[in-house]
Amino acid sequence: MLRNDHKISQAYIVRCNLAVEQFKVCPLCGAVNVAGNDECFCCRWSGGFKTGRHEVESRLYELIYRCPELLAVLSEEGDGPPPTLFDRVRSFFSRLRGLDLHA
Repeated sequence: MLRNDHKISQAYIVRCNLAVEQFKVCPLCGAVNVAGNDECFCCRWSGGFKTGRHEVESRLYELIYRCPELLAVLSEEGDGPPPTLFDRVRSFFSRLRGLDLHA
């Protein structure tokens, strides 16, 4: 588990809860794998995997403890929704003519 000196944002906790369902743990080497993988990316195990919530959470926390940079990645907010067709056309003409069409 993480020590108290790591600050975990509410957004991280929500993302981690969502991530738990997307991962599984290799029983042979303990690596966290994407749930869709047929074999472990680390040791090539292709048998059964641990998918229990507690096991996956524990391994994710361990991984973040060893590599705290991952915490920053998981805590970042997304870039938002992709631009609409109107946004892209407006951006194109703005660059083309140097016009500001935000009005």
